[in-house]
Amino acid sequence: MLFNNSDYYIYGTHTISSILLNQPNRAIQLLIQDDFKKDLDKMKILQMAGSLGVNVKYLAKRKFDEQFKDNIARQKICMKVREFTYLNLQYILDNKPKLCVVLDGIEDPGNLGRAIRSAFALGANVVILPKDRSAKITSAVEQSAVGTVSKIAIVRVSSINSMFEKLKKIGYWIIGTSDNCKQDCWNYKFEVPLVIAIGNEGNGLRSGVIKNCDQLVQIPMSELGISLNAADALAIILYEILRQNLQ
Repeated sequence: MLFNNSDYYIYGTHTISSILLNQPNRAIQLLIQDDFKKDLDKMKILQMAGSLGVNVKYLAKRKFDEQFKDNIARQKICMKVREFTYLNLQYILDNKPKLCVVLDGIEDPGNLGRAIRSAFALGANVVILPKDRSAKITSAVEQSAVGTVSKIAIVRVSSINSMFEKLKKIGYWIIGTSDNCKQDCWNYKFEVPLVIAIGNEGNGLRSGVIKNCDQLVQIPMSELGISLNAADALAIILYEILRQNLQ
């Protein structure tokens, strides 16, 4: 079986099951240790793979351990998948989702994955990534996101500011996060359709992105000079939006 250099392995029953269920066209080959414990999750994966016609390959423990190290070897199951395919801005323009998240400059794969997981769990419809200064969707991101990469729309754009201009024209309000503003997120009324922009832990949002936001909000902290990583900050902001809309 021929593989492309852009293909990669994912592991973990949640991540594998999610791709088989939501993006089955990405599945290439399922590999499993031949003496694996026949638990319910792995049996469901085998059944799903079989029904989709995904090639299943059994490996002896020694060969599995030789080919895969660390986390994959411990899982005793993994899947070769095709490179992730992003949506483009037209998806948002056509579907007008209520809540979009922009992750500006998130270069750590683990942090990006956690942010995507928070976005999905707390009601965001779309995650938007810039083509520059951003981690790409890779195996590491998918593992950190625990299967949610294939459950939420992920858009990649060349210019965040150009995107903001187009979204404002169709009624979106752009909210950025900054430690250098007075408006705290607890006392701001979030109304959809809405875009929430989060920057990286070290530098926050880029200055050009900040200038194009309609409003800036901050998360009140107990100590000056302390910042949260992007995934944690996003979770807090999204939880507040969810809380307001559930009242």
